[in-house]
Amino acid sequence: MAPHENNAFTPSLLPMVTASAAPVATEVLDVAAIYARSAEAIKKHTTAKTYLAGRGLNWEHLNVGYKSRKTADKWGRGCVIFPLRDDRGKVVSLYGRAIKGSGHYYTAGRRGLYPYYPDPSTRTLVLTESVSDAASIKRPELGLDCYAILALYGTNGLTAEHRGVISDLKELREIILTLDGDAAGREATKKIARELATLRPSVRLSYVPLAQGEDVNSVTATLRAEGREVAELFAVTEPVELPASTASTTGTAPAGHGQPAQPLYTLLRRPPTRSRAACARRTRT
Repeated sequence: MAPHENNAFTPSLLPMVTASAAPVATEVLDVAAIYARSAEAIKKHTTAKTYLAGRGLNWEHLNVGYKSRKTADKWGRGCVIFPLRDDRGKVVSLYGRAIKGSGHYYTAGRRGLYPYYPDPSTRTLVLTESVSDAASIKRPELGLDCYAILALYGTNGLTAEHRGVISDLKELREIILTLDGDAAGREATKKIARELATLRPSVRLSYVPLAQGEDVNSVTATLRAEGREVAELFAVTEPVELPASTASTTGTAPAGHGQPAQPLYTLLRRPPTRSRAACARRTRT
């Protein structure tokens, strides 16, 4: 299981910031140029591609890059590189995950979302604990285009940008939290749900109950290795347990009350060839 996004920090790769660290004073990096170079570099780097394949991630489908340990600037050396984008789809920040060790880093002044800003017609929003978790389930063969997936930046990684986007999704009906199956992930699920319940009181809040020690990436990798559908991850969702005073004003019921959230399993099994326009039409019906 990958460590929580807000825990690791490797001074040897400064300048950089982690999810919980204050930005480090540094020269301004040209993140678009770094990402473009990394996208070319990974084509020739077998170890990076093997690392991603081992985690069930297809570097070509995900447009992931790799930054060599021999680059002049120190940020992100030896990391696979994921782009964070603004509301126009422009790469504005980067996330780097070391292929050796457990380091993970963001460029200073982090902004943008991964993988993209949600479509305005989104009715179901899936929030993952990390970028690699979001990458694990945002795959072409799943037919998830009618559903938006966003990566949080760790257990404390619900940012002002996330909040703004969630507030602006006028057709949103449900938010599904898929944080790690450990004490930190479970506590963060409740904490984030409380905040979301205040932000969007009419939206249903549910979560995917992961086994102890598992995360979205580890579960999806296991499912693929066993020849099973990744859609099984969403076969069962449960309402987030919130204080009765909070739950009574939202679409969320405390644990043990009401019906579980509607499983996404049958929806995810639909053909993945729908256009964004078709998705928008369907979600408005």
